[in-house]
Amino acid sequence: MQAIANQKVKDKESAKTSADTAKTEAETAAQDAQSAVTTTQTNRENLIIQLAAQRNTTVELETQYQNQLETERKACEEAAAQAAAKTASEKAAADLAQKQAEQAGQTAQPQESAPAPQESAPPPGAGAPARAHPTRPRPGSRHHLPARARGLTTRVRPPLRPLRCPPLSRNPSPSPRRRTPATPPPSPSAPP
Repeated sequence: MQAIANQKVKDKESAKTSADTAKTEAETAAQDAQSAVTTTQTNRENLIIQLAAQRNTTVELETQYQNQLETERKACEEAAAQAAAKTASEKAAADLAQKQAEQAGQTAQPQESAPAPQESAPPPGAGAPARAHPTRPRPGSRHHLPARARGLTTRVRPPLRPLRCPPLSRNPSPSPRRRTPATPPPSPSAPP
């Protein structure tokens, strides 16, 4: 009994040690991530300061412009991701419909393949009425179904092109420019 109790104590101690190690590693990873975020923010601020100096504008205006660019970029990425998800779900639905149509076609084929008892029919010119619509399918066959239900045609949509966001203008709210009225050119027939 004492050996079992000692083993349980050792197991608990080793579990506690491994939990402490995992906690220390997680804290270290969190600190590393935080320092990476801080470094990235500092680098961004320095780059914005440099851009503002190159573009002869204030740091505040350049920061606003860069934030606007970031917001629009994220919106474009989100829209592209939603479009890709929609395309994937439509493709999956089309594939499922096609498989169901194929399965419906496979279950209908054995019924068609069974030979129906045929009576010996006299030749068409021997007084038997001719078929009114030779091209119309029999109601019992699956050919009376639309081609899509028979699995004969599959419409595949072309893949969507990636969403392209329009480039941003440098000046988000430009002031209207006033044009000075141009003087009409003198007509050649007018006297000088």
